[in-house]
Amino acid sequence: MNRTRKLPCLLSLLPVVICAVLMGVRAEAAEVVDSGKCGENLTWTLYEDGLLEISGTGEMEDYAYRNDSPWKVYSEELKSLHLKEGMTTIGNYAFSYCDEFTGDLILPDSVTRIGDRAFYECDGFTGSLTIPDSVTRIGKEAFERCGGFTGDLLIGSGVTEIGSSAFESCKGFTGSLTIGDSVTEIGNWAFAYCDGFTGSLTIGSHVETIGDVAFSGCGFTGDLMIPDSVRTIGSLAFANCGFTGSLTIRDGVTSIGNNAFSGCSGFTGELKIPDSVETIGDHAFDGCGFTGSLTIGNSVKSIGDSAFHDCKGFTGGLIIPDSVTEIKDNAFAFCEGFTGGLTIGKSVRTIEESAFMGCGFTGGLIIPDSVTEIGDFAFWLCSGFTGNLTIGNRVTTIGESAFSGGCGFTGGLILPDSVTKIGKEAFLRCQFDHIVLSRNLIEIGESAFNTAFAYSDSPSVTLTIPASVESIGNKAFAQNKPLAAIEVESGNNAYCSVDGVLYTIDKKILLQCPAGKSGKLEILPSTEIIGDWAFIGCGNLTGRLTIPDCVSEIRGSAFELCYGFTGSLIIPDSVKLIGERAFAYCIGLSDKVIIGKSAWRIASQAFYSCESIKEAYFTGNAPVIVTGAGISKWEAFDWCADGFTIYYLKGTSGWSNPKWEGYPCYPVDEIPEDPGTTEPETMRGDVNGDKKITILDYTILARWLAGWTGYDALVDLEAADLNGDSVVNAKDRMLLARQVVK
Repeated sequence: MNRTRKLPCLLSLLPVVICAVLMGVRAEAAEVVDSGKCGENLTWTLYEDGLLEISGTGEMEDYAYRNDSPWKVYSEELKSLHLKEGMTTIGNYAFSYCDEFTGDLILPDSVTRIGDRAFYECDGFTGSLTIPDSVTRIGKEAFERCGGFTGDLLIGSGVTEIGSSAFESCKGFTGSLTIGDSVTEIGNWAFAYCDGFTGSLTIGSHVETIGDVAFSGCGFTGDLMIPDSVRTIGSLAFANCGFTGSLTIRDGVTSIGNNAFSGCSGFTGELKIPDSVETIGDHAFDGCGFTGSLTIGNSVKSIGDSAFHDCKGFTGGLIIPDSVTEIKDNAFAFCEGFTGGLTIGKSVRTIEESAFMGCGFTGGLIIPDSVTEIGDFAFWLCSGFTGNLTIGNRVTTIGESAFSGGCGFTGGLILPDSVTKIGKEAFLRCQFDHIVLSRNLIEIGESAFNTAFAYSDSPSVTLTIPASVESIGNKAFAQNKPLAAIEVESGNNAYCSVDGVLYTIDKKILLQCPAGKSGKLEILPSTEIIGDWAFIGCGNLTGRLTIPDCVSEIRGSAFELCYGFTGSLIIPDSVKLIGERAFAYCIGLSDKVIIGKSAWRIASQAFYSCESIKEAYFTGNAPVIVTGAGISKWEAFDWCADGFTIYYLKGTSGWSNPKWEGYPCYPVDEIPEDPGTTEPETMRGDVNGDKKITILDYTILARWLAGWTGYDALVDLEAADLNGDSVVNAKDRMLLARQVVK
């Protein structure tokens, strides 16, 4: 009976005995090249076939540098590695740069620690790698650049610490990766650029720290769940990973580092930042592909630079909680999928540059009283807003283009008395009914309120410049059709208003005529400079345009789109400079323009599309025609009347004939006399004779040309002949359409 029971036991031991015999035979068959101690009870042996064997018990010696291990002198002869049971540690730098090793790497179950750089750049190992359950620590850079592995990476259940760069650039690992529940720390760069992973990533329930760049560039797919044990997610921790599902961050995380999830464009669904989070770092979610709502927890204090930049898939509204004190540059820039309202918490102090640029929010907007500064481009291109804009009573600065780009705010804008500076183009192309400026305002930037009023055919708005204002930029109030007058409060030492037109206090610079002003224009005789865009779009000014004899500069687009002026134009001898597009689209000017003898510089397109001007007479030497960027220098008089010709006084210099700068050009003995100041009774384009040019005029003309009955009596044919060719046809309709649109 006893013999029968022993037989199965003996049979079960047979494979072990055979292996032992074979190993013994193999060891005896291969000649030993060298051997020695590598620990108190560990021995290394190198055989002639390139096998390096570590045997014995206990800890391996730690080495300080890559060449300190005794077998390193045989690096070119190493072929394979056999680590025998009994050893408990693999020393620092033990096998670093031993890239001659090939085949599988098998770690014995007795090992408890893998030292720093133990297998650094051993890129000849292939197959899978299993870290035994006995291992508690994987050292820094332990397997960094071991790019030859081609299978799974299995990390044992006893590992508590994965050192920095432990598996960095191990590009061959495939499948999924599970970080066990025993792990408490994942070091910086631990798995960075392991882009061969194609499955899921599971992070154990006891991980407290995910280091910087820990999983950056990995190819994981599916969902990602950050457990509630995690306190810190390091910078670039998951940057540019391939996740294709949802991201869940459990309550417990306090800090999300810079670029933590940037470039993870495959994330879907909503994102909830838990209440435990206090800081969202710069670029934390930049370029992520979420497709649902965004919820920000009520403990967040700071939203970093570009934190959610270009997350185009977020939907619904957004609430910035009261805990937030700063919203940094580009924080939500181009999150264009938002379709609801934006609520900004009452503790926010600064809304920095481009914070909400290009977002799709709708409804009104309240800037809370806590905010002191609205940065440049903060709400630029937020064209979805449709309600009132309310600015809190502590804001001092509104930055460049802060609300420009077609923000659709309606109603009135009342700037609190705390505001002292309004930047360039701050409210460009908004839609306000009226505007009240701060009583402590000092600086108004260029084009700050350009086209800032809602369009109206009946100008009735008056804008008052406070006494405190010291600086107003060019074009600050240009192209506002509803604006009938600009007034200046008494006591202002820099500016004044005459008949609703804005001048410098000395009345030498004409800054802005409100676009809604109508009737005859009288420019003060003291005027020396007519500023950029001073009269642009003042299409309701009528009659002859008279420029005073003191004017020396007519700057860019000064009279552009002033299509109500009629008759010839005389530029007096005092004028030296005529700016780019200064008289562009003044289609009512007719017959000739006489340019005085001091004009030495005429910018490109100065008289562009003045379609009724047939002749230009110069009384002085040929001026310089200045080119604009990408614009031909011969365009100063382009699209004037067919057959347009230049004439110059004999005896002046710089001219050529029969052409000068591309135009027909001839000398004359004398300049025609002043054609006089007789005012025409008809305004070209005012088809219905109501002294205004509106969409109604276009509709009447279009229907008359189409043969609708009942319109003959409504059309003033002289006014409808916009190009002055004595024929009313589709070309006139096109010119009228251009007037109405411009």
